[in-house]
Amino acid sequence: MFDFGFWELILVMIVGLIVIGPKRLPRVAAQVGEWLGRMRHLVHQFRQSVQQELQAEELKDVLRQQQNEIQELRDIVQNQADPDAPLVEAIEKQLEERPDTESDTPDHEPAPKREEN
Repeated sequence: MFDFGFWELILVMIVGLIVIGPKRLPRVAAQVGEWLGRMRHLVHQFRQSVQQELQAEELKDVLRQQQNEIQELRDIVQNQADPDAPLVEAIEKQLEERPDTESDTPDHEPAPKREEN
């Protein structure tokens, strides 16, 4: 976390001994050690939570890719099962859109009725 060498630690201890005094120095050092331990623990928890979120995002991306691939495979299978389906649907659509003129005018005239004797 901090890049302290041996001589820097000795200098901090001497300054602490002078400022705090020899009676309170052990208690203050223990308290500083406890705070550093808590900070390390918090940093470790934060790193773990960030890593879990990143893994969750990666899993979501993989799931999206797999769902897209599955949909593509379904489309391929449907097209292979009935390759003429789009053609049939297009023809049916054209027939529905076409005006129905054949039902208004008959193709042939009705035969005259014969009278029976």
